[in-house]
Amino acid sequence: MGYSGLLASLASTPAARRAILAGFFEPTEDERQQGLKVPGAAHRAIAALVARGAVRVILTTNFDRLIEQALEAEGVFPQVIATPTAIDGMEPLAHARCTVIKLHGDYARIDQLNTVEELSHYSSPLKALLDRVLDEYGLIINGWSGDWDHALVAAIEGTRSRRYPLYWSSLPLWGPPPSVWWPSTGHTSSVGYPLISSSQISSAGCRHSIPSRTRR
Repeated sequence: MGYSGLLASLASTPAARRAILAGFFEPTEDERQQGLKVPGAAHRAIAALVARGAVRVILTTNFDRLIEQALEAEGVFPQVIATPTAIDGMEPLAHARCTVIKLHGDYARIDQLNTVEELSHYSSPLKALLDRVLDEYGLIINGWSGDWDHALVAAIEGTRSRRYPLYWSSLPLWGPPPSVWWPSTGHTSSVGYPLISSSQISSAGCRHSIPSRTRR
C-alpha cells in the first residue's frame, strides 16, 4: 500500500490527517527524557553552521519543528516559511539571518503536502521561491532520497544556471540520486556524485541546506 495509500485510507480529510500525525511529532515528557523526538546530530550541526554564518537558507521537507528548535538553541530565531501565503510578507533572503522554507508545510497545519499526488507539484509562489533559492545558492543535501518528492526533484533538475555546486553529505544507501543531477567534481563517491566531508562542510561556502528526512 505504501505510506501515501496508508495515510489516505486512515484519514480522509486534512484535519484527520493532522490529528493522526501530531502524535508522531510531539514528544511526551518521558520521550524528552529518553532523547526522542528532539533535535538530533544533523539538526544541531546545521544550526551550528547557521550560527557561524555559513548557512543562511534551509529547505526542509520535514513537517516537524526540530530544525527550528535546534536553531533557537543556538540563539538563532529563523524566519519560517511554511505556507505559500507567508511568502508575500517575508523578509528578503539576503537580509534575514536565517530562513527556513518548509516545502511541505508544518505538522500543525491542515494544508501540509503529504501524499504522492500532493508532492507532485508546488503552488506558483512556492515554486518561484524555490527556483530562486536553487539559482542563487549552493546546495548541500543531507539525508534526502528524492524518492517521493517529485516536485522538488523536478525543480532541482530544472535549474539551468548551475552557477553554484551541489554536494551530498552522504549518499542514500538504497540507490544513487537521479543521474541527471550535477556532474561530479572534486572528491566523488564510487557512483560519481560529489561528496563533502564534515570538515569540508564546516568551511564550505555553500549557504543552503536540506536537512535529513526519514525515508518513507
